[in-house]
Amino acid sequence: MSSKRDARRIVRGLVLTMTASIAVTASNATVAQANFADPAYIKRLPQYCQDRRDPERWKRWREYLGPVYIHIHHYCSGIYTELKAKETLDKRKLDELAGQTAHQMAYVSPYCDPTCVIYADLHRRWAWALSVQGNSVEARKHIEMMKAARPTGVRPPANPAVPR
Repeated sequence: MSSKRDARRIVRGLVLTMTASIAVTASNATVAQANFADPAYIKRLPQYCQDRRDPERWKRWREYLGPVYIHIHHYCSGIYTELKAKETLDKRKLDELAGQTAHQMAYVSPYCDPTCVIYADLHRRWAWALSVQGNSVEARKHIEMMKAARPTGVRPPANPAVPR
């Protein structure tokens, strides 16, 4: 009898933990997406991030970005949260935004090897976010990874801004 009760408690605990994890992840994604609307910050993003909102402009970046092209919205979201984090004075908000930045860079990283055009910048931003969170050992690893960047290939589109 006691072992069944213990098993039920364990299962209940696991379900609650999983539910809470999903809620936090969804909340962070919602916050990042909901806040990705401030024109002052959007203007400070790299051109390819700005052009994501315009299909005609966006398709011009495919060759330049290579395989990471399909995941660039995560990278842009990470840059956006980094920009917001660097302007906040609220420590809790800074930690939250740095966490979102690190999360987005971690998501993009598997799709971006040292030949990827954003490799060095991705690891620089990731290192910044980790250092803000007090994780200097991990941040240093990403600084070292930056040095391994060997981007190859294509130059950015000559005129990425298509007239409106």
